[in-house]
Amino acid sequence: MLMRKIGIILLVGICSILMFGCDELQTMEDVEVRGTLTMATTISTAEAGLLNYLAPLFLRASGWELEYIATETSEALESGRNGEVDIIFVHDPPSEIVFVAEGFGVARVPVMYNNYVLIGPEHPISYGHDIRAVFIEIYEQELPFVSIGEDSGVSRRESSIWASLDLNPRNNSNHIIASGGLNASVSLAKQTLSYCLTDRSTWLVLQNNDTETGLRIIVEGDSLLFNQYGLIAINPELHPRVNNEAANDFIDWITSEEVQTLIARFGIEEFGESLFLPNADLE
Repeated sequence: MLMRKIGIILLVGICSILMFGCDELQTMEDVEVRGTLTMATTISTAEAGLLNYLAPLFLRASGWELEYIATETSEALESGRNGEVDIIFVHDPPSEIVFVAEGFGVARVPVMYNNYVLIGPEHPISYGHDIRAVFIEIYEQELPFVSIGEDSGVSRRESSIWASLDLNPRNNSNHIIASGGLNASVSLAKQTLSYCLTDRSTWLVLQNNDTETGLRIIVEGDSLLFNQYGLIAINPELHPRVNNEAANDFIDWITSEEVQTLIARFGIEEFGESLFLPNADLE
């Protein structure tokens, strides 16, 4: 089932070539591989490139090869429920709480965060920090708005904001549902000069590749746009075949001070700011 899901499987060997070059590969040859850690994560996490960067470092530190699939939040959670992966790395805390409460996961472990941003044309809405007020303005003026066409952390956050306002965006005659993931939504927003909710890392990566989008950040900094990422090891009592040892090793490694510092620095050189901010000490 896992292999049928739409996603991206990234192997450490390829990552090593891309990130470290031949000299590092020579060093990696000396690593004794203990086995594989399988992970389901969200597309935004993978496309930011963070796991691509961390995988060879984790291999060298632990001996575990990281293989992951990037997919929708709902599918990542389902993969965990079915015991198809050893660990999940997602960013939808309400679903994660339920996942653990139902016994599918051992515990939620905070790792890092960034935030969601509303992008769109500069007019008629001015830059601000109140996402609810802007959603109301978009709804009342029937301004073009693109929603992501999959069950992701971004779509769940967007839906929760609309629900808190007791508004149905489908009543807006200029509401568009993109066919595909977050990149497809942002691309459609660019083509139609529409407003769209996205996460900051995705926006920075897309902006870096195409600076002439015609869109800008319109809303940021609202507490409703906080975007927490967390790890959950799959419950070995429910699924005895999962590699719980590797999952725990990864959790200990990524929440260490050294790796949290690496996360804080990731993206600064290329994008001018961090794509993610570490907060493993949140709980």
